[in-house]
Amino acid sequence: MAHIIGANMTLTDTVLHGGSALLDGANGPTTLEINGTRYVYVASDDTDSVAIFTVNEAGELIHLDNIVDSGGLALDGARFAKAFYVDGNPFLAVAGINDDGVTIFALTD
Repeated sequence: MAHIIGANMTLTDTVLHGGSALLDGANGPTTLEINGTRYVYVASDDTDSVAIFTVNEAGELIHLDNIVDSGGLALDGARFAKAFYVDGNPFLAVAGINDDGVTIFALTD
């Protein structure tokens, strides 16, 4: 693993499209902590998907799953993922620019 130190940053991990993570056209990552676990959600407009990762204590990304556009979802051209809480409940919003829509997911650990 490469380590780049400078400007108060240290590279801890890089994940590229391929393998199990759908990251072609990756943009708009967002993070959220749920029950002590840090999650990273990455929208990918070329694969019409959201890749889900956890981050370990060393800052390494562990790919968990992908959510791919299908019936009932508006993830075609997925961009601008945003994780947030409403009344203590975690949610993820993802805009699908080609669907002209947004999809909201309730999140659980």
